[in-house]
Amino acid sequence: MRIRSFFKKKIIDPLAGLLRQGVSPRMLAWSLSIGMAVGFSPLIGLTTLLCTGIAFALKLNPVAINLANWLVYPLQILLFLPFLRFGSNIFGIEFPDLELSQIMAWFQESPWRGIQTLGVSYLAGSLVWLLASVPFVLVTQQIIFLIINKAKRPSQPVK
Repeated sequence: MRIRSFFKKKIIDPLAGLLRQGVSPRMLAWSLSIGMAVGFSPLIGLTTLLCTGIAFALKLNPVAINLANWLVYPLQILLFLPFLRFGSNIFGIEFPDLELSQIMAWFQESPWRGIQTLGVSYLAGSLVWLLASVPFVLVTQQIIFLIINKAKRPSQPVK
């Protein structure tokens, strides 16, 4: 039980305080939904910077937006090729038959090399992500807002 209380006191409570700091439930919901949307984008290596910029530009919670971004990071890896392939198909661009490990090696060596190699497919995939992220953000923001409001209300006694 000591470990649990230590974890709650030293990690959970301070993080929860940072998440609630100076933002309304609506703004927190926006922060989380935008962070998730940016987190699954094909913009490998740029999401933290992008989330931080968006947070300051829209006066959102920078901790919440980046936390959501980092939590969905595995989706970024899973959706990277599908976004590029889908964007290439939509815009009629020939997409090279590559493996994810080869593409990831390019981006780890130099993000610019990965962008140069994939070029137009990368732009097309990013455009598809941008178009898909708008309805995603609008829907998830509403869902998160409802969850936050439900969690804030004290539970009603059962009759």
